[in-house]
Amino acid sequence: MLTVVWTLDDLGLKLYGSTGDVNSAANSIGTILPMIAGAIGITNLFHNNTPIGAIYSIAGLIFALYPPYLIFAVIHDEYMRPRIRRLHDSLILERLEVHLS
Repeated sequence: MLTVVWTLDDLGLKLYGSTGDVNSAANSIGTILPMIAGAIGITNLFHNNTPIGAIYSIAGLIFALYPPYLIFAVIHDEYMRPRIRRLHDSLILERLEVHLS
């Protein structure tokens, strides 16, 4: 279930109701849950290690994980952009807003 919510959040779909109200398809859950999980993880890291050891571990995670994340984010964006456009063109809705990065 969470993967569906995060996918809808990543797509940036906004649904327009008949009264003109705008709702995010995922209602920002895809942003809030990872932030909570990250805060809990960092708190546990500082609780179980010395402050220098915790900072060293965080720096190691950033240096190890950020470059591949950046590469895959760019590849994902280039892969999804034409598919989002085709999805947008094929949907029969009154109004649909899609943010392409």
